[in-house]
Amino acid sequence: DMYRWSVALQGEEVLSKQAKEKYFTPYVSEGSLGGDTHYGYGWSIGKTREGRTVFEHNGSNGIFFADFRVYSEDQIVLILATNATGLAYMSELSNMARMVIPPAR
Repeated sequence: DMYRWSVALQGEEVLSKQAKEKYFTPYVSEGSLGGDTHYGYGWSIGKTREGRTVFEHNGSNGIFFADFRVYSEDQIVLILATNATGLAYMSELSNMARMVIPPAR
């Protein structure tokens, strides 16, 4: 379902072009989190080490953890869902991203 949602967001059946421009625009700095990311409409928006855009959202209820990342310029979607919580899983997803994202050109 999460992958299908990411595919749907690429088209204009769910959101119009104008709505997507708002949806994927960084608005509020998340500088207090120690990174150069911004919060948009439901997304944390940042840059990879290669300077390409990544949209992400994660969450946990203390029992389950999920992370959803879209590397739009590379057409890569990474989804992690687990019943083990903790910040270590966020770094694991970052490690996975580094394995699949092409190096800077």
